This record gives sequence, C-alpha cells and structure tokens, in this order.
Amino acid sequence: ADRIGERSQAESLGVPPGACVEAIDGSVLDPRSTAELVRRFKAMKEAGKQSIMLSMRLPPHVVTMEERVPQATPEGSASLRSLWRFNLDLSKPLGVFFDKECVAERVGEASQAAELGMHPGARVLEVAGEPLTEGTDELVRRIGAAKKAGLNSLSLGVLLPEFVVSFDDRPLPVSAALDIARGIFLVREASPAAVERGIEVGMAVTAVGDEALEGCSAGDMQRLLDVAALPLRVTFRRVPPAEKH
Repeated sequence: ADRIGERSQAESLGVPPGACVEAIDGSVLDPRSTAELVRRFKAMKEAGKQSIMLSMRLPPHVVTMEERVPQATPEGSASLRSLWRFNLDLSKPLGVFFDKECVAERVGEASQAAELGMHPGARVLEVAGEPLTEGTDELVRRIGAAKKAGLNSLSLGVLLPEFVVSFDDRPLPVSAALDIARGIFLVREASPAAVERGIEVGMAVTAVGDEALEGCSAGDMQRLLDVAALPLRVTFRRVPPAEKH
C-alpha cells in the first residue's frame, strides 16, 4: 500500500502505508502483484462473496494495536483537574485557615479538614454546587447562612493543590508508575527524604521539568527522569482521598 485514502475502509481498519497483502481467505497471493489482487477481488465479487479475510505483512516501523505502549491520557489529566467534593459537618469547625482567595494556608491537626484529607494549598471553588466567586468572605457567609437555615451539612468543591519539588541529585528519592486504567502516573515509592518534602505514595506526577506527562509512556517518563538537567523539577498533584489506591 503506497497511500491510504482518508475515511476509507482501510483507514478505519488501521491499515498503514507500506502494508503488503500476502494472502486472501488463507490462500497465498501468487504472483504477489496488484494485478493478481484486483483479479481475485473481482472474481470473489462475481461469486457473491460479501467479505474476505486479508492477511498482511506490516512494515517494520508500524506498531499494532495490541503492541501499542500504554500512555498517560488527556482523560487522566482532566480527572486531576476536577473538583474534590465532600460534605462538611456543620456541627464541627472545619479547622482551616484560608487566605483571601479561599486557599488553605494551614490545616489544624485532628481537625475535620485533616480527617477528610484536606492539605495546605487546597482551594475551595464551590459551595453547595454553586461557584464561589468572592473568596473566603463569601465562604464564611454561606456557611453561616446554612447553619441558620438548620442544615446539618454543606457540600464543598475543592481543587487539590499542585506543587513542584526540585531535586539536586540522582537517584531520586521517589519513583512513579503509570496507572493504565486511570491514565495518570502515581507515586509508587517515596523515601523518608521525599516524605519530608511533602511527597506521598498515591500522589499524581504531572510533569518532569517543563514536559507535561500527558501522552508519555512509562519509558518516556523514565528517560525524562534520567536525562533532564539537574536540578530537576518534578510536579506533583494530590489525588482526592477517596480515589487513592
């Protein structure tokens, strides 16, 4: 095949340029020529055949569907940017000190927020399914209004934080693996040194240096980790607690 027509049956079947037909319905194409292929097609159509089985030899550089290397996906990246939603128990304080933009600066130990899994850097963007547009002052007002209305709980939508850690030496004190089902890289191991810098097993790894990992295979990511210049900046993002594996 020299060229594959756009929107053709061959394109939809994944036939690449350079593929060579070797057999039709199990019968070897002999002589192996386009003229013989056309002659057989015509004979089968005249005989009333509705479909045929072609056996092809693929060019060396083509990777079949079965052999394609799994990669981090756009859907996986989008899932990390979605809001984490949880119900706030209005009978207890949340236990978070926010800045004016509703970004958590401190989370109290043993607080409701800590028990839920909130960390510094998390930003509240939604209250009861509606956008929060006026920052912390609006959050306080809406929580107060919910309490006055006699509600027991209130839904909050939170964007979990992304942060960058710079490493000066190799080997790195952290390793990650591709979660094929979810299409994202997750931290698999974190040494005590990594934990001290806020890295935890189950976090997502979204970039190495300036390279986003969407579309990367495990081998691609490892090459980035191995060859990128030091100090190496790696971007991590927290995963909603209920979704950690």
